[in-house]
Amino acid sequence: MSSGLGQGIYFSKFFSIGNKVDIDENDLLEYLGEDPETRAIILYVEQIRNGRRFMDTARRITSHKPVVALKIGRTSSGARASASHTGAIVGTHAVYEAAFRQCGVISARTSRELLDMAKALSLQPPLRGKRVAMITDSGAQWAELADLLDQNGLEVPELSPDLQKQLFATEALPAYGSARNPVDLGAASPMYREWYFRSAKILLESDEIDGVIFIMIGAAMEMAGPQLIKGIGKSYPLMTCL
Repeated sequence: MSSGLGQGIYFSKFFSIGNKVDIDENDLLEYLGEDPETRAIILYVEQIRNGRRFMDTARRITSHKPVVALKIGRTSSGARASASHTGAIVGTHAVYEAAFRQCGVISARTSRELLDMAKALSLQPPLRGKRVAMITDSGAQWAELADLLDQNGLEVPELSPDLQKQLFATEALPAYGSARNPVDLGAASPMYREWYFRSAKILLESDEIDGVIFIMIGAAMEMAGPQLIKGIGKSYPLMTCL
């Protein structure tokens, strides 16, 4: 928790249920799923006793609120450490991973990753699908990111000719830019802020893209910066910025 607070993460509620004598993770999951002050739910999991109830509850909640879980005891050493502390029988990690996937719970590998995921998801909803577009002023960065997205099961599809024409026709990028995906804005320009905003709006309103990533290097960050991110986030929350 202290690490999260150090990152500026606000915790609306925090529970430590120990050996779960009378309250377990299912009770709290149901409560937090309806809590208007909670935008994303973090779970530190050693053992889930009522798996069917957990899956039914999580499946219902993850349809409108993200749930991120860190399951410890992935290895024999971790399971032994958990058992020595709470007496919990941790269970096979692969079973938990499969159950999380089936009910929409996002699995984290470390406590730092747990916090990072929850922070991101509290600021924006999960992607509607796997199709990602990038708007960039840097060729090297988008190529590296495209590899990373592909390795994690996401797609960077080439935009249709009609959508590319729309981007150029509405001056959502310069005439010398590229609209294939990524949308490449090219060299530094005072128009960066407008180009990022217009192209993101068109992409997010299309039926070809489920999420957009901004890549801003140097001049783009200075010229577009927080005002752009704040402005687009009000109406178009499916946004990640680098």
